Amino acid sequence: MSELEAAYERERRLLDELAASIASYRLGSRRIYGQWGVAGELLRILTNPFDGRHEACSQTLRMALVAGVLAELVLAGWASCMDASAADPVPSGRRRQRRVPGAVFVDTRRDTDSVLAVSRRPDAAHRWVVECVLSQRQPRSARDWIVELAEHRTPSRTRGDPRLDYAVEDLVADRLVRAGVARRERGPRGQTRLLPADGHLTGALNATVRIPRMISHGATLSTEDAVIAALMDRVGLSRRIRRDTTYRTVSLASTLPLLPADLRRLVQHAYAAFARDAATAI
Repeated sequence: MSELEAAYERERRLLDELAASIASYRLGSRRIYGQWGVAGELLRILTNPFDGRHEACSQTLRMALVAGVLAELVLAGWASCMDASAADPVPSGRRRQRRVPGAVFVDTRRDTDSVLAVSRRPDAAHRWVVECVLSQRQPRSARDWIVELAEHRTPSRTRGDPRLDYAVEDLVADRLVRAGVARRERGPRGQTRLLPADGHLTGALNATVRIPRMISHGATLSTEDAVIAALMDRVGLSRRIRRDTTYRTVSLASTLPLLPADLRRLVQHAYAAFARDAATAI
């Protein structure tokens, strides 16, 4: 091999190593910026990383988080959202059938020790939602669950244990705190707020533009990211995900038709929960 060929071979090897490093970095970035589930990413997007304030109405944020946790259960195959019917007792002693659109059902398979398999989910938010759904004998729509669970308060806590006020927000925040990317902190008025952990401010800022950037560049969204975009669009928060960025003209509505039927139905029920004071068709 001549000296010129040897130099060419060394340069080609260096370029291959550089390309591998860039690919590894991009893969790592996707893991860092998109690994917290639908609800975790929604909480990062809708929480100001500098002062911990919500970037949306608190009730709307909580509804989006409940819908996100339900979507995670559907994606994992532990829950479904489908039309069903329920039987209500009437004075005559008979039962009257009524339609329940978008009812939430949880997988009730049991392990060999007769314990519900879904109750062993490692995520506390998943277990909490599953327990609430299984506590009701009659099926209820996703809209009803989103409205109800969004109002559940965090159980009483000790003075030295800072917790967020509402259960769904605190449980999803706990996911980020345990991963070391966020921390709870008491604000100047004594309220608990969620802030990025040291070294994770950039990741929190990136969360707000990651999905619009992918759509703008024609990248293929994962199902989780498509659910996030569709939820943000349907509950009127699309401007929050792209505010003051070069991607503010990107449309998030195009992601809804890409979702499976269960998830499309769930997103529509999240919209119905958000607009429940209006005459909203499901």
